[in-house]
Amino acid sequence: IYIQRGNTNVPAPSAASTLSLTPRDASIEASWTNSEDPESVGTLLVSNPTHEPQDITDGTTVDVAEATSYTLTDLPNDKPTYISLFSYNADKSKYSAAKSDVEIPREVTWYDVQEDLEADIVDAQEKAE
Repeated sequence: IYIQRGNTNVPAPSAASTLSLTPRDASIEASWTNSEDPESVGTLLVSNPTHEPQDITDGTTVDVAEATSYTLTDLPNDKPTYISLFSYNADKSKYSAAKSDVEIPREVTWYDVQEDLEADIVDAQEKAE
C-alpha cells in the first residue's frame, strides 16, 4: 500500500486576521487586517446564509484583492449571514482560511435613532455638570 501526500513543506499563505463585522440595515460592513506573509497577495470574502463557509466555493465569493474592508449589501434583515476570509497566493493555487463570524442585520428604526439621540443628550448633560 502506497500512501501519497502533498508537499507539506509548502505552507498556505498566512490568514488575514482581526475580522470585524458591523451590521447595518440589510448589509454588513466587514473589515480586517491583511496577512503580512509575503506569499499572500490577496483575500477572498465568502458569505453563506446557512452555515460558516469552509472553502472558497462554499457560498458567494468576492475577490477583495488587497482591500481591508468590504460591504455586503442586499442581505435579508433578521436572517444570519456567515462570513469567512481566505488569503491566497499569486497563482491562487493555495488558500488559507481566516476567521469566520456571523452577524444578523436588522432594520434601524426611528425608535433606535431617538434612543441614541436621547442617550447622547444625557451623556452631554452629565459631562457639562
